[in-house]
Amino acid sequence: VRRLSSREFACRYLHDLLRELDDGRLLGHAMAYHTELDGMGEGVQIYKSPWSSSGRGVFTSAHLTEEQVRTRLAGFLRTQSGYVSDRYYADKTLDFALEFWVHADHRVEFLGYSVFHTEGSGAYGYNLVSSQEQLRALIDFDPALLARLIEYHQGHLGQTAYHGPVGIDMLRTSQSLHPVVEINFRMNMGILAILLYNMYGANATVQLTPLRPGGFEARIAAGRLEIVYAG
Repeated sequence: VRRLSSREFACRYLHDLLRELDDGRLLGHAMAYHTELDGMGEGVQIYKSPWSSSGRGVFTSAHLTEEQVRTRLAGFLRTQSGYVSDRYYADKTLDFALEFWVHADHRVEFLGYSVFHTEGSGAYGYNLVSSQEQLRALIDFDPALLARLIEYHQGHLGQTAYHGPVGIDMLRTSQSLHPVVEINFRMNMGILAILLYNMYGANATVQLTPLRPGGFEARIAAGRLEIVYAG
């Protein structure tokens, strides 16, 4: 699980996908894994440590000096032995994901789509709790290409010893898709949003955890699944 959860694995998986599907609308060719300070590309970049979650261990080069970027990347190399670089997609119009379950017999079940919001820094904001029809309408991209991506994942995610939930984060621009921004080999907020829609429907407002003075709380607020941290 540790190996699969590394963004190094996601990079290899992405480039295998891009070679096999070979569609000009697919982005991600610039995404790369580095083990030295050689990944500072032109323009605004996004950098990620090999292991992190919910946007931690992620930063962009916007508003940072070259020396500040180098210092942060040196920290990734010192603590986790590598980092990922990619183009920062300022023209992004939507974050979404494909959600799967890999069964013990290696059969890969497609659970559905999830749509979520991230902050400019890459930190997780919230998931939409809505019907699959409404989520597909928001994604609003060629259904044939989406079907090809789902088929690809169903043919490849089951080739490891892992079984359990998997979410593949994607983004879209006006004309293109980045098919593998992240791979989450774990239960994730997208799958939870699908389950909560089945329980509560769309536009629900539900307190999911007790209100606490410290720690965090989970809630659905007008159809948005949120994790709110105290302070």
